[in-house]
Amino acid sequence: LKLLSQQKAASVSHTSPHFFTTLPPTSSFNKHTMAKTFGDGTPYGDPSWYASVYHSRYYKQTHEEWRARCRKFVEDDILPGVSEWEVNKKVPRDVYVKCYEAGLLPCVVGAQSGAYDLVPAEAPKDFDYFHELIFIDELARCASGGVLWGLIEGLQIGFSPLLF
Repeated sequence: LKLLSQQKAASVSHTSPHFFTTLPPTSSFNKHTMAKTFGDGTPYGDPSWYASVYHSRYYKQTHEEWRARCRKFVEDDILPGVSEWEVNKKVPRDVYVKCYEAGLLPCVVGAQSGAYDLVPAEAPKDFDYFHELIFIDELARCASGGVLWGLIEGLQIGFSPLLF
């Protein structure tokens, strides 16, 4: 399996027409590109833009910082309890408070919603919809659709119309 993975990686074209393009190893990165690998490197285990060989003009340093903030929250406050919450079919109320206190919960109602103007939480610099996507990606690492939906989707779907 490892050999097949290496062969597939070696056959990736550096002129890929996809959203994320693979850069030649000699390419240099400027301060606005993803220059570091993030995640555990498991193939298809993290989004492809987490690997340093991919470049997206949309992801900047602010997204890297936000991703680290989201991942820390998920690892510290979600992963330890997710199995118990699945069995109990309930996310404890204090998890919502922790998510809010970490400054993450307001992001799920959209970049243009003004949610961060309504609460004393700090939005990421140059907050955009990619920050929201990053939070959802990181939260999905808990591998529980119930926890993901229980924690953010009601707010994401139900609160947004009230703001507009």
